[in-house]
Amino acid sequence: MEPAATPLPGDNDVTETLLLFRNELEREIERRARDEARAARPRGLRRLLPYLPLLPVLAVQSLLATRLMSGRSASVEEAADLFAGHMEIGHLLHGTTVSNYPTFFSGAPTLYPVAAALADAAHGLFGARCLSLLCMLLATAAVYKTGRRIYGVPTAVGAAALFSVLGPTLHLSSYATFDAPALCLLAWSLYYTVAFAHGDSRNALIYAIGFMVLADCVKYAVLLWNPLIVAMVAAAGPGMDAWKVTRSWNVQRFGLLAASVLGVALLAGREPYFTGLTRTAKLTVDSNLLRGSVLSEVDHWFGVLFVLALAGFLTLLPAARRDPAGFGPKAGAAGLLLCGGLIAPLYQLLINSNLSLDKQTDIGAVFAAVPAGWLLARIAQTARQPQALTAAVTAVFSLAVAVPMGIAGVSQATSLANAWPNSTQMISMLRPLVARGKQNYLVEDAAVAEYALGGKTVKWTQWHDTAGCTWSDGTTFLTGAAACSAAISANYYSIIVLDYAETPKLDAAIFPTISHSGYRLQGSYSVPTSLGTRTYSVWALVG
Repeated sequence: MEPAATPLPGDNDVTETLLLFRNELEREIERRARDEARAARPRGLRRLLPYLPLLPVLAVQSLLATRLMSGRSASVEEAADLFAGHMEIGHLLHGTTVSNYPTFFSGAPTLYPVAAALADAAHGLFGARCLSLLCMLLATAAVYKTGRRIYGVPTAVGAAALFSVLGPTLHLSSYATFDAPALCLLAWSLYYTVAFAHGDSRNALIYAIGFMVLADCVKYAVLLWNPLIVAMVAAAGPGMDAWKVTRSWNVQRFGLLAASVLGVALLAGREPYFTGLTRTAKLTVDSNLLRGSVLSEVDHWFGVLFVLALAGFLTLLPAARRDPAGFGPKAGAAGLLLCGGLIAPLYQLLINSNLSLDKQTDIGAVFAAVPAGWLLARIAQTARQPQALTAAVTAVFSLAVAVPMGIAGVSQATSLANAWPNSTQMISMLRPLVARGKQNYLVEDAAVAEYALGGKTVKWTQWHDTAGCTWSDGTTFLTGAAACSAAISANYYSIIVLDYAETPKLDAAIFPTISHSGYRLQGSYSVPTSLGTRTYSVWALVG
């Protein structure tokens, strides 16, 4: 066997010099590419021209959503989020004790609830709802940019127009819950994923990961769309060109991805947050709900858009075969976008539940609106016409489609907004009866009273919800209707408010106990809602 060749003196120096030269050459190539891309970008007002069609879409969405905001008291979900936010702010600033929100909230209580509470402190419930409107307008803008980056301006016009007039979109635009910011963050994560896949910016994936992880923390159910966001990296652009950057950048990128995943894992691993996350993953299943009911609701909220998206995907396949960039990028992106629209309906069918179905389908609409917009652009397009003309024709055609969809959307959003009864009269009856102290109050949907009367009038520990009744006499521990009846018999509550809707079986079980335990009816009134009339009854302990 011949001995190994001994490196000549200076070989290592030459190798190191070549590596340094190679790295310097790569950096110089990247710098020149960035300079060329920067020089090719339009400047001044020309940069705003592609976004002019978006402005009327946002204006119509703002107008329709603002009309839904006024004249409505806070719903139970809005009240719970806003009151939790005020309590969390008090805890952060003054160390006051708060309820264990992470165990039953469907998102991190220190994120959206705190931001909404700050808006509520500045401008009341209207200010908190305006925050949701801002988030949904940004989501529409993200849908527009996603459609524009993959298929062009005409598609972007149709996609944004269709998404903005959906009933759930208008509802979330006027509804102060964590759904709007979570949807907004996911929509921008999708856009930056597409931008990275097309090689627009090597930092785009960093933004996409950041928005995706933040959306997951704001609302845990958004985790359903994470695999699709990751798949879009490979399917939405020209292959692996976006990854051809320096090794150091790829190391940093993968390091950030690993750190983000680790952060979510640590958050989920904390016991209170893990409990809240698993509670969200296992949505409450209504044993009396048939799969046909889920399908009918999906058709009600999402049917027209899904048909347009499916038709857009099918008509895009032959067009993608003739695309110079290849069949994969456009067809693969359209297929994943269509799947994104189907995730929520399929999951709800799997667990046989319609809980929050309108909100979940609206997240899917962020994805499905793009192939639907491509269909409108394709129909409006004629042979060899300029893109500007195509965009204008698409805008007119989208208007013709969006107007009837918008009329239906306004009706749906109004029905969703009016599903919760106006609680003004109930609060006016409670206000003179409650005060800070050691007394306890049993209120169905207690979050509404908590938020309306505030922590300065009554401590949060004084409120008790019928859905969470517990009672212990030192020897036995009771829950549910038995616990409520035992507490009422012991005169533990000084005020009782029932609406016979959220926990009707429990209400019927404890009603005889109320009348035989020294409580007197203070008043009863009915409030019409889109789901029927709801009746409130208020009892006070005599003496």
